[in-house]
Amino acid sequence: MAGRDGAVQELLALRAWADARDAAGMTPSHSAALAGDAGAGALRALLDGGALPSASCAALRTPLHLAAQEGSVQAVEALLRAGALLDAQDRRMDTPLHLAAP
Repeated sequence: MAGRDGAVQELLALRAWADARDAAGMTPSHSAALAGDAGAGALRALLDGGALPSASCAALRTPLHLAAQEGSVQAVEALLRAGALLDAQDRRMDTPLHLAAP
C-alpha cells in the first residue's frame, strides 16, 4: 500500500493513537473523511486500526458527518460498515443526511 494509506498503516503499527485529538477535537478519522474519496483508504486503515467510527469533535460532528458533507460514498460505506452512528446529531442538530443533501 502506498501514499497516505501506507503511512497511516505504518504509524498505527508503531502504536500511534488512532483517536488522537487536535485543538478542535477532531481525530485522524475526521481528517480522512474531510478528504473525501481521496481519504477513504486512510480512513479504512484507521478504522481497521481501532479508530472509533463515531468519535465526535467539539462541534459534535462525527467522521460520518464529514464524509457525507464531502459526498464520499467510499468513506460513508467504510464508516457504516465499522458501525458509525447513522443518526448522530451535531451542535446544530444536523445528521449526516442533512449534510449529504444540502
